[in-house]
Order: sequence, then C-alpha cells, then structure tokens
Amino acid sequence: MSTHTEVEVPLLRAPGLAAPHGFTTRAGGVSQGPFATLNLGAHVGDAPEAVQENRDRLLKASGLERLAVLDQIHGADVVELRLSDARDDLAPCAIGDAAITRDPGLGLCIGSADCLPILIDGGTSGWVGSEGFSGSGTGCGGTSGSMHGGPNHLGAAEANACQGWALLAGTCAGAGAGA
Repeated sequence: MSTHTEVEVPLLRAPGLAAPHGFTTRAGGVSQGPFATLNLGAHVGDAPEAVQENRDRLLKASGLERLAVLDQIHGADVVELRLSDARDDLAPCAIGDAAITRDPGLGLCIGSADCLPILIDGGTSGWVGSEGFSGSGTGCGGTSGSMHGGPNHLGAAEANACQGWALLAGTCAGAGAGA
C-alpha cells in the first residue's frame, strides 16, 4: 500500500464523541510545494501519486476501510453513501455539500479550504455525517444548511437523530479536511 517511509498522520478528535472520526491537519503526507504535505484533494493540481499516498496514509491512521470523497458544492444536497460507493481511483464518488453513512468502515472525506468542517454524530440512529459549512458571518460565503435536512433524508422515524449532532470546527482559514 504505502511506498514511502511510514509517517504518522495526526488526527484531531473530539473527546466523548462515540462515532469513529478525525480531522486531518497538513502534517504526515508526501505532497510538495504549495500542497505540502497531506493534501487529499485530487482536483487542485497535486501529483496524483502523492494524493493517493496521502489517502493511503489517512486510511492507515484512521483504521477505516475506504474513503468516500465528494465533489463538493455550496448547496444543500445531502448524499447517503455506502462502502460500495467509494472509488479505487482519485475521482469523487458523488456530488453534494454533505454526506451521511451508516457504514462504520467508510470515511466521509470533505474538504474545507474556505469552510468549517463539521462532523455530525447521529447518536443511536447509527449514522454519521460530514459537511463543509459555509455559514454567513464566517467569511466563507453563503449559508449551507445542508445537514438541517439530514435526518429527514433518512426518514421521519429518525428525525430525533439531530439531537445527537456534534460540532468540531476550527477557524475558516485554518480548517483541515474531515475524515
């Protein structure tokens, strides 16, 4: 899997949050120049081999089986993803602003260059979600509000799941990618 010297990928974690989760920093990857070091985005001009190695390192550090990467938009589309949706190449597996899953081995990888990364824990419902929030007043653009519809996307029987949401976010300029 990894062809480079093993380096630990640090993951920021929220104490007390039961769902497997983590937020990356820029440390622990192999990308060079303006992408140094842990660039996970294949759409910004980084070497594809470096992006793949960085994603492999993230998988190893997180203990996840697969990563699902969105082609993110600044909208309100919530996409439900399964392990089978994750791709073996660097292409995104879906278009949307936020993703949810019930598959514990699937990492929901969102970018947050101009947004705040948000991790949502659905509590006892068994689902987790992630989105890049571009709320008014953050300097990141317009209001997203994607996850306001998350529980409804899964069905009315799980509407109480939004009680279990948790937010872990940095500043707009310093935010990393969620996994």
